[in-house]
Amino acid sequence: MPIPSEELWYQRSFDSLEELADAVSEVLRCPVTIEDASFRLLAYSSHTPGTDPARIATIISRRVPDHVLAYLWKEGILTRLMESDDPVRIPGMAEIGLGPRVAVSIRQNGTVLGHIWVIEESRSLTEEDLEQLLRGVGAARTKLLKQQTQRRREQESLQDFFWQLLTGHLRSHAAAAEKAARLQVALPPSFAAAILQFERELPEKLSGEIPYLLSAAGRTRFPLFVLHRHQLIVLAECRDTHALREPQEALAQLGRLLQERSPLGPYIAGGGLVYDDYSLLEQSYREAQTVLGLRSRFPQETSHMVFYRDLGFYRWLPLFDEHNGAARYKNPSLEKLRAYDREHHGSLLETLEAYLSCDSNLKEAAERLHIHANSLAYRLKRIAEIGGIDLGSMDQKVTLYLDLKTEKLRSLKA
Repeated sequence: MPIPSEELWYQRSFDSLEELADAVSEVLRCPVTIEDASFRLLAYSSHTPGTDPARIATIISRRVPDHVLAYLWKEGILTRLMESDDPVRIPGMAEIGLGPRVAVSIRQNGTVLGHIWVIEESRSLTEEDLEQLLRGVGAARTKLLKQQTQRRREQESLQDFFWQLLTGHLRSHAAAAEKAARLQVALPPSFAAAILQFERELPEKLSGEIPYLLSAAGRTRFPLFVLHRHQLIVLAECRDTHALREPQEALAQLGRLLQERSPLGPYIAGGGLVYDDYSLLEQSYREAQTVLGLRSRFPQETSHMVFYRDLGFYRWLPLFDEHNGAARYKNPSLEKLRAYDREHHGSLLETLEAYLSCDSNLKEAAERLHIHANSLAYRLKRIAEIGGIDLGSMDQKVTLYLDLKTEKLRSLKA
């Protein structure tokens, strides 16, 4: 028999979340776990040998297993859990070791503090049971609010530490490792700075949900983060320094999760090179910013580029622009073509850029320009004559192509 509601069990003073978990379990006659907003285990009741594998794995690893979270996200269960104040029923899924259970969010002023999970091991919860569960949420909220205050202080310390790394104030790997040990944060051996930049500024209220979203983004670990206006800046673990598919997919998933939580508009992602020395995190951060800058200015050309190493020659364009500006250099052939276009309302520069962008493929370039191949051939002849260009010279074509891209970068910066 459930404990009658008039006994007001939920108004007792619980010394710990473990004591509360045992009390809820006693009321509902089912195993119970209490987790934070990032699905890290905070407390659990005693369980029988028949407890499902998902719960056992959660207790052993101190967090919900990744494959279980992936399933719950895919089925839309976690979205319902995050958005509802009511208990959510979760059907069993034997393939992943998940028995039937009921979960409810613990929230304060719309912010999720954690969750209570009840495993329907030998019985299904009744409506009266669900009312008792919601009373347990109130008791858990009080405990979690106290923990949240402490976690907020800890998170602020971690963000200060991250800013120190990003801005180069910790100038040696040893100093970074020493401070990380004091803060009890496990720094990954190989890492890159990565940034998600949104169209709109990220609201401060999102900061409490970021740890949970980071844990739900995929297999990549993001131990440090900071919000800065339109940007979420993270430290990305890079386990395979030669293949960055996992971090790239995790960043994409993180972007989608953030868009689901708030109307932030489109975003672009950028990451620096991978390093194993934390004195170089500042360099990785600058590289990530370079990626964002180039992706903003060349959205079509760089749409598939996320990490700095993907940029190819684009990473050199800011240096070319700086050098050309200092030397007041302008490509003489391009200047001749520009003057001709200006005087005759022509499009020789556009034609040349399209032809070079299509790797000198006449048919492809003609289709891009929406003209006949014969018309393109005539224009190319005029380009060669007016600009003094040998279109059979790879050296000249590469130089022209890079100078055209550098000019475009400068015009977009202006």
